[in-house]
Amino acid sequence: MLCLHPDTRKILTQMRRQLPAALVALAAVIVWQYLRFHDIGWDVLLVALLVLMLGGQYLLVRWNAALFVDGGTFGETSPFRRQRSFDVAELQGVERVTIRRANQAARQQFLVLGRNGAVKMRINDAIWSNEDLDRLWRRLSVAPTGSFDRVLTYREFKRAYGDR
Repeated sequence: MLCLHPDTRKILTQMRRQLPAALVALAAVIVWQYLRFHDIGWDVLLVALLVLMLGGQYLLVRWNAALFVDGGTFGETSPFRRQRSFDVAELQGVERVTIRRANQAARQQFLVLGRNGAVKMRINDAIWSNEDLDRLWRRLSVAPTGSFDRVLTYREFKRAYGDR
């Protein structure tokens, strides 16, 4: 059985990108609260909640998320321990694509496609090491096609691949 877990360095890099926006939002709330009520008593609680949220996100992804191949099945376990598995025989291929949703940053993803061209899984390139993904593709006997240079809006993605 092949079981892969997210790359800690990539998770921390992703969290470092989120941290400045979170700190700016937290500072705005603290300044607003001070100007409005002339008190910063609850601000310690806000800082503690921010730390708990970021730490919880890291721990959930690090401890629970996984990709696996076991015999004739492959699948994923979500950070909340929800497991989905598929038959390897249903696998048609893997495509690289970048998906952009509204005002969010574009995300590089691997789309695991079934026989009918429907998306079975979306694997976020931002948290998995390249070496682990290469081992996964070798074990599944597929080679990713396409390029991350291909950028789709979410609407284009839904039109091309369905709702998944």
